[in-house]
Amino acid sequence: MKGLKPFDGNVSPESYERIKVFLADGQAQILVHGTELFLFKEQGQFEDSGGEFKILLFVCSPDNQQWTVYKTDEVTQAEWNQQSP
Repeated sequence: MKGLKPFDGNVSPESYERIKVFLADGQAQILVHGTELFLFKEQGQFEDSGGEFKILLFVCSPDNQQWTVYKTDEVTQAEWNQQSP
């Protein structure tokens, strides 16, 4: 999207399903399945672009005080059904 130089956007992280959190042994996987839509101007016309996204966040709390993201995975269409935690 950076190449389109968007100047406005809407991100709805729960537009497809609620955020899911799976906890185990001081670590968590967070599944976010939503939409993003960006507004840009091309040849004097307003256009929008965006779509559905599915992201997995892997977090841990080594000191039991603060959660830290140590890995992310944006799921492609080919991986869609294989990536639910």
